[in-house]
Amino acid sequence: MPFVTVADVKDKVYDFVIIGGGTAGLLIAGRISQNVSTTVLVLDAGKSNLGDPVIVRPGQFGGTFMNPDYDWAFMTVPQPFANGRPLFWPRGKSLGGSSAMNSAMWSKPPKVDINAWEKLGNPGWNWENYQRISEGLASFTPNNEEITRYSEPFQAPWREPFGHGPIKLMPTKRVLPAQLKMQDTFVNAGLPIAASPDKGVPDGCYIAPMTLDPINHERSYAPNEFLLPHLERANLQVLTEAHANRIITSAGSDGLVATGVEFSVGNEVCIAQVAKEVIICAGTIKSPQILELSGIGNPEVLNRAGIPVKVALNGVGENVQEHLHVDLSFQLKDGAPDNTLDVLRDPEVAMKHMALFEQGEGALMISPNPFAYCSLSTVSPRADALLADVRKKIDSEKAKYPPGRLEQYEVMLSKIENGAPGFEVVVFPGHVSAPKQPEPGKKYITLAAATNYNFSRGSIHIQSNDPKDPLLIDPHCFEHEFDAQVFLDMVKFIRRIAATAPISDYFEGSPKEAEANLGAEFDTDEKIMDFIKTFAASTWHTAGSLAMLPKDKNGVVDAELKVYGTKNIRVADMSVVPLHISGHPVATAYAIGGFAAEIIQRSA
Repeated sequence: MPFVTVADVKDKVYDFVIIGGGTAGLLIAGRISQNVSTTVLVLDAGKSNLGDPVIVRPGQFGGTFMNPDYDWAFMTVPQPFANGRPLFWPRGKSLGGSSAMNSAMWSKPPKVDINAWEKLGNPGWNWENYQRISEGLASFTPNNEEITRYSEPFQAPWREPFGHGPIKLMPTKRVLPAQLKMQDTFVNAGLPIAASPDKGVPDGCYIAPMTLDPINHERSYAPNEFLLPHLERANLQVLTEAHANRIITSAGSDGLVATGVEFSVGNEVCIAQVAKEVIICAGTIKSPQILELSGIGNPEVLNRAGIPVKVALNGVGENVQEHLHVDLSFQLKDGAPDNTLDVLRDPEVAMKHMALFEQGEGALMISPNPFAYCSLSTVSPRADALLADVRKKIDSEKAKYPPGRLEQYEVMLSKIENGAPGFEVVVFPGHVSAPKQPEPGKKYITLAAATNYNFSRGSIHIQSNDPKDPLLIDPHCFEHEFDAQVFLDMVKFIRRIAATAPISDYFEGSPKEAEANLGAEFDTDEKIMDFIKTFAASTWHTAGSLAMLPKDKNGVVDAELKVYGTKNIRVADMSVVPLHISGHPVATAYAIGGFAAEIIQRSA
C-alpha cells in the first residue's frame, strides 16, 4: 500500500503514529508493522523523493543543501563566540531524513561512548546491546577487487563480512591516488591503523565503508531498505508532505495520554487518531518543537509562547551537543591523475560523469576517505594543560550547572583522559573550504578537522505557538574555551600531517604554499583562531535535545524512550542521546531505531 492521501487517513484510528519518516522512523515502521494485526501510520513533512538522482548518486553530497525540496535549511542564532555569525544547519526533508542527504559515511562510535549512556542512568544502553542490534541493521560483504585498491595494512578490517541487515555497505569503489597517499601519510605521521572500527575500536586511521549498494552503486538508505520492501503491507501507511503540528492529548490517571497527532497538508489541518502510541522520530531539531507545541517542556518557554503547560519538563530542548569542523584545502600539482570532485564544477564535465555513474565509474563514485580518529594527546602537545583548565573551569562553575551536567562532564573528562578518539580528520577529495574560492581547472584535497567531544551545550526552542515559525537554535559554539583551543591545535596537527611524505610531495609547492584557504600568512595563534571562529562549521551531527537521562538529571525520556509524565509518547532519534559520540551518526541513528523497535515490540 503504503503511500496514502489525506482522505485515506481521516477518521481512521491507528495503533501507532510515527512522526517523521527518517532514519529511525522508517526502520521502526518496518519492524513493528511485521505484526499484521498492528496498524502503523508514518507522517513525514517532506516529499518522498524516491529515486531522485540528486539523492542516490553519492558524489553529489551537498547538492540538496538549501533546496526546500530536500532540506530544512535551518540557521542558528548569531553565535557570540564564533565572531557573531549564524551557522547553517541543513537537515533532510525527504523520506529517509538526513540518511537521504548525508555523505554516506558509515562509522560506529567507540565502545566507551555507548557504555557512557548506561553509566549516566540508562540500563541496557551499552555497547554489547548496541553491537547486537547493529548486526541486524547493515551488511558488508568483502569484494576483493575493491578492497585491494587500498594498501595491505588497511585491508585487514574489511577482510571478514560483518552484519546481516538490509543497509548495504561497500568500500569506496573509485579511489584517488591522493587518497592512497593520505593513508601512508597518516601512518608515517605516527597514527596507528584502527584495529576494529566496526567493533567499537576506531582508534587510528582506516577506510570507512559507505552506505552504497554494490550492485547499482546508489545510496542505500532508510526508504530503500526499510520501507520499499514492505509496499504490500496493508497495515503500513505513509503520508508525505504532512507537517506534524502537535500531539493531541488527554489527562490520564498514570500520565498524559496521546490520542492523536494534528498535522497540516498544505492549508488543511487534520488529525490522525492513535490507539496505542505516538513515536516521535523527527530528529534532534524538530522533535523538541513537537513536544513544546504539545505543552510538554519548560514552563517558561511554553508560557512565553502562549501554550498551556501539560507536562513540565525543563530538559526539553536543552543539552544540545554538536560536532564542529574546520577545513584546510590543499592544491594538487598540475597533471595530478585525480578526477577529484572539483571537476564537477564544470557543467559539461559534470554531465559526462553522470553518464559514467551508470557504469559505476567517474567522479561521482568518489567518497571521502580515509579517516583518522585520534586522542587529545595525539592532536595536541598541551593536552594535559587543556584538561587541567577544563577541570578548573568545571570546578568553579559547577554550582551554575543544570541537573545532570556535572555528571556528563565527569564522564567526558574520563573518556578524554583515557585516550578516547574524539578528534577526527576526514580526507575529502575536493575543495570545500572557505573563504577563498577554488581556481578554475585546479584540483584539491581537503583535510577536515572535526571535534566530536565538545563541552559547549546549547538549546533548541520554539518562539511562538505557530508550528511554521522558525525555531530558536542556539548551540553556544565555542562558549567553552576548550572547544576552540583544541581546534587551534588540530589546525597545527593537520599542517604537520600535510608536511609529511608522501602527500607533501603531491602538492603544488610547499604544503603552506598549497593551502588554498589559510596559507603562510596565518602564522600566529591569534590569526589562526580568528580563522577558526570565522569559518568553523557545524558537522550537522546534532544530538541531545531530548536527553535519555533520569528525570532528576534533566532527562526527557527514560530508558524505554518514553517521555516522562506521559503514558504513550516515545522519542526515537538522535535527540535522545545523553552524551554525544565520536563518529558520524547514521549508524547510531539506525541503532536507536533498532532499540526502539525492540522496546515497542516487547511492550505490545
